[in-house]
Amino acid sequence: MSADGLREVLDGQSEAYTSGDIGKFLAHWSDDATAFPSSAKSPLVGLAKVSKWIRSNAQVPQYTMSVLKEEIGEDIAYQFCRYRGANRNSAGQRAKFSGYLTRILRRDQSGSWKIVHAAWKDDE
Repeated sequence: MSADGLREVLDGQSEAYTSGDIGKFLAHWSDDATAFPSSAKSPLVGLAKVSKWIRSNAQVPQYTMSVLKEEIGEDIAYQFCRYRGANRNSAGQRAKFSGYLTRILRRDQSGSWKIVHAAWKDDE
């Protein structure tokens, strides 16, 4: 199975995130998505909750993600990724961040890959 469609999701998300186009970033998520950000106290269930969390944490002018491992089936795939970025902290100073992300993607009826679950942990 080709990884081309998955690479488009990865590249599209990174580009959308750094450009501030959060709508485009969220277009890669399924309606029934779940997420477990490292700073969340409980999982986010449903695109509305995922969207709210991402929009409140989306001021990231620099962001890259690389796939360390992936498995691709006919309609489902998973990726283990490393991410790095930088944003501004509450004092307005540049703050770097990095961590690891695991996500599960499902091919929808149109053939596009959508994120159905993601969990990440920032480095300390």
